[in-house]
Amino acid sequence: MKFLLKMVISFAVIMMVFGSVLGYFLYSNSVKLVSQTIGIQAKNVAQSAANTLNMDEIEKVINRTKLMKDPKREYSDIIEMPEYQSIRTQLFNYKKTYGIKFIYIMTRNTEGKNIYVIDGFPLNYSGSDISLPGEIENVSYKYLDQAFDQHKMYVGDLTIDKQWGANVATYVPLNNNSGKFIGLLAVDIDAEEVYIFMQNSRNEMALFTFGAIFIAIIISYLISRFLLNPLKILTKTVKKVQEGDLSVRSDIDSHDEIGDLSSAFDDMVSVFYDNKFSIDKLITELSKAQTMAELEHSIIMEVKNILKIKSISILDFCGSKLDFSNNKDMDAFAIAATNNFLKDKTLKLQLGDILTMEKGYIVFIGRANNIHKLLWFDLHSSKISQRERLSLQLLSRYTAIYYENLILIDEMSKKIIDFKEEKDIPIWISKLFLQISENERKRLASDLHDEVLQDIIRTKKTVSNLIDSGKFEKEHLVSTLKNLENDISNNIYLIRQTCSELLPTFLSEQGIASALESYFRKVQLKSNININFEVFNLNTQLDFEETLAIYRVVQELVNNAVSHSKASDIDIMLKQDQGNFILYYSDNGIGVDLDEKIDTSKHLGFQGIQERIKLLNGNTTFRSEPGYGLEVSFQFPIKNILALQM
Repeated sequence: MKFLLKMVISFAVIMMVFGSVLGYFLYSNSVKLVSQTIGIQAKNVAQSAANTLNMDEIEKVINRTKLMKDPKREYSDIIEMPEYQSIRTQLFNYKKTYGIKFIYIMTRNTEGKNIYVIDGFPLNYSGSDISLPGEIENVSYKYLDQAFDQHKMYVGDLTIDKQWGANVATYVPLNNNSGKFIGLLAVDIDAEEVYIFMQNSRNEMALFTFGAIFIAIIISYLISRFLLNPLKILTKTVKKVQEGDLSVRSDIDSHDEIGDLSSAFDDMVSVFYDNKFSIDKLITELSKAQTMAELEHSIIMEVKNILKIKSISILDFCGSKLDFSNNKDMDAFAIAATNNFLKDKTLKLQLGDILTMEKGYIVFIGRANNIHKLLWFDLHSSKISQRERLSLQLLSRYTAIYYENLILIDEMSKKIIDFKEEKDIPIWISKLFLQISENERKRLASDLHDEVLQDIIRTKKTVSNLIDSGKFEKEHLVSTLKNLENDISNNIYLIRQTCSELLPTFLSEQGIASALESYFRKVQLKSNININFEVFNLNTQLDFEETLAIYRVVQELVNNAVSHSKASDIDIMLKQDQGNFILYYSDNGIGVDLDEKIDTSKHLGFQGIQERIKLLNGNTTFRSEPGYGLEVSFQFPIKNILALQM
């Protein structure tokens, strides 16, 4: 059931209950008001009559009535009593004068039953509605019984009787001259017209009430629809976010609780979507980190992007001591204050908690070997917004995972090294080492077979031809031996080159630019291919891992161009752009369909190139089509520059 329908039904039920209660309350009070008004009139008539009637005559008739044993036979004797006739005549006169419906005197017999004594009708009246002396009242009336029991005057409520109609009765006690209670004088005022009017009013009130309720329900529906429309928009937005669309916004412009909820929701979703805090970008940046320093640099860069401030540091808190060695933005007073601030709080800290200090904020972003990693930053008297708070809390969830992963990777690396040094090596470790070794053997065998072995075979063939020819003249023999000497020198050079490639120490000595120039000269000597090589602004020393990765990738690309792509021209450019190293490669070969599976049995392959650059926290792009050559570009952050920025 829709929430709008629930609200309308609930409001309708409330209105119906309220209308019913209100209608009943108004009707009840109207009845009471009418009863009291008519009752006052009956009371005045009854008191006036009681004060003027002869109590001795009334008492005489009452006593005679109580003595009757058979009222149906004996009532005529009472009717003949002069006292009875006198009192009845007086009562009829009051009835006629004041226009009352009934006026009569009652008492209780020896059995405690309410009986009629004198009814105020004309003496010659004998209709069925007259109550004869001694006639018992079989209907119990509340106020009649109370008047008899308590000997007090009572004004009754409006009563409706099928026989007597609508009446309001008043009961006045009658006392003899000695003050003894002898009976009641009752006066009934006709309220039939008032009752009919009240019934009509009640029906009109009910109709009006239900009409008002119906109109109120329609109005409530329209108002509820208007009020719930922003909530409906927000619900649709939430469903789209649930389906994975983080670009949606509710954009509800209202200054109420729903507007506040919408703004908070939009801020929360924008944390996951916008350029300032992309989850994909965050994961990519954190995944590049191979050391704790690289991870913390990525964290600091991301927080700077969120908060747009420069004073950010990561503090290590172990036990009761805080390491500020990496923090250059805090003075001695701030360091002491932070240390005291954290002493009693680290045990209670939960991941993502943000602590507000007198100077700056501290965020708990993870643990590393029982060391609390705390992010410190100073907004310079500015308050952190709800959106920034959500961003930092989300960031801390990821950083904690990556801290743990780096610790686990480090422990795993140590275990692998320990396994290698032990005699009882696990089978899976042995298979891993064997596979790595076999791959290196295949590559070495390929290099020896393609270059050194072919030269040796050619040298052997030259010697065999010399022997078979039998030409041992001095000039011919000297010329042949010189050629053999050149071939052997070339083989020695190739073997040295192979050894250098297996352990290329020359890379550290020469640098990547010089090493590649030497490699290109060798390639151009052995093949009919033109290599254009350019270097721009490469003024930062690369570490050995970076240099080796670049050299191996270029080797793979050039070998592919020479052996497979049938290229005649290769363009290679190296460039340093701020803190990034960039390489661009292109050739005019036959190209390749990048959607097809590439045979990697002969070379490292595109996947291997991507993996090498990925290990440097970089990315690689390939562009090629059959018949249109190959273009490759990659870039990665230079570690030495990265370390200086830390």
